[in-house]
Amino acid sequence: MNTTTGGNSQVSTGDLEQTPLERETAPELSTRGESLQRSLVTLRARLLGALARSRGYWMPPRLLTDRPESVAELAAYARRGGYAAPHGVGRRLGLAWFYVVALPTTVVCRYVAWFAERPGRWLAAAFIWQTVIRSEPGIWAVDHIVRPVLAAAAWAFLP
Repeated sequence: MNTTTGGNSQVSTGDLEQTPLERETAPELSTRGESLQRSLVTLRARLLGALARSRGYWMPPRLLTDRPESVAELAAYARRGGYAAPHGVGRRLGLAWFYVVALPTTVVCRYVAWFAERPGRWLAAAFIWQTVIRSEPGIWAVDHIVRPVLAAAAWAFLP
């Protein structure tokens, strides 16, 4: 009986590749490396996908080829768009934004653009505007409706 090896154990040859511990950890390390590489590839794919999806949100429309959404389409997006959960604070804030900011701005800008498309429309609108604001009801409307609305918009949106 060999007292150095503790009985029936074999004497070590110094060859680490043959030890059971090495054979068990090598595949585990390889698997961890592959798993980390797959995680990085998946993370990269997710980031690129998020960037591609957000590009449509941040890129302005191509003015020569893209048609603007109708007010009904904008309202449908505010009610059911993918920007927030169907019910909750995010959806309520989105709807409030639509009704308070997006809808009035869109309507006013679309009519201004429509008037600006033809000189005859612009002249007719200018004539009607001048006639209305020089009348008694028009002066009252400008003083009590138009100016307060424009002042509130200037206060809210201008620094």
